[in-house]
Amino acid sequence: PRDRTMLQRPGGRLERGGRDARSPVLRQHHAVRPERVRAADQGAQILRIGDAVQDEEQRRATKAAEQLVQLCITEIGHLGPDTLVHSGVDPMMRPQDPSKVDEVLGRLGIGGAYFLYVGRNHPRKNLGMLRRAFDEARRRGLEAELVLAGPGHDDASAGAVRILHYVPPDDLPALYAGAIALTLPSRFEGFGFPALEAMRCGTAVIGSTAGALPEIIGTAGILLSPDDAGAWSQAMLELAHDLPLQRRLIASGAARSADFTWEAAAAKTWGVLDGVARQGQPLTIDS
Repeated sequence: PRDRTMLQRPGGRLERGGRDARSPVLRQHHAVRPERVRAADQGAQILRIGDAVQDEEQRRATKAAEQLVQLCITEIGHLGPDTLVHSGVDPMMRPQDPSKVDEVLGRLGIGGAYFLYVGRNHPRKNLGMLRRAFDEARRRGLEAELVLAGPGHDDASAGAVRILHYVPPDDLPALYAGAIALTLPSRFEGFGFPALEAMRCGTAVIGSTAGALPEIIGTAGILLSPDDAGAWSQAMLELAHDLPLQRRLIASGAARSADFTWEAAAAKTWGVLDGVARQGQPLTIDS
């Protein structure tokens, strides 16, 4: 990596220079695990952030802002307690008009109740367990489909599992909104955007207790072990038949997800960077 030092002078001018051994350093990380960073430097202040926005047009338009929110301060020991900065959620993720939901689901070929998974097929996504749980729930009387939306899913899947290899971004909020619940059984997630997106769209969430999901979902969803297919099966059965439970989770999810905005992420990030600049020390960016 190439090091560049950006030094904030009292006059406001940024000067470039070589790295000072005592300089605080901002390193770019993806899904950084803070316990490992602390093991390397117990005095470090850590700025943890989620993934950058996925939409290519927005990514181009906000390139500078994204570079900031992906930074993790790993070698600053004098700015106080750790600062946690969560990612925001695209404002297009919001409750949908029922007519819009019906139109989108009709176009996608979905005609009845369904549970939803959004994401690619990958071993860490733990979809084998989800399929077993769903099959068990069907044997016990569940009358709903499982919709897997994303690349890499097996077209040979039969029965009550529906595969959507691609969903246009404009249709995704309605797909979330029409589901009984989003299911996210991953063994590891660095952030968990689908959980927040579903909550924003007014959909209950069943998530795994692994990775970042408990931190993101909190008490606003149902959290289950990624190894307990029986518990996932039971949760699907209960949600499909318990409308008051669905409503409680929808209300809790709306309140929880309202805290995750890009405005809040930018304000917190700027506060940390401003604090670094006020210390009058060089700030080295590893890119």
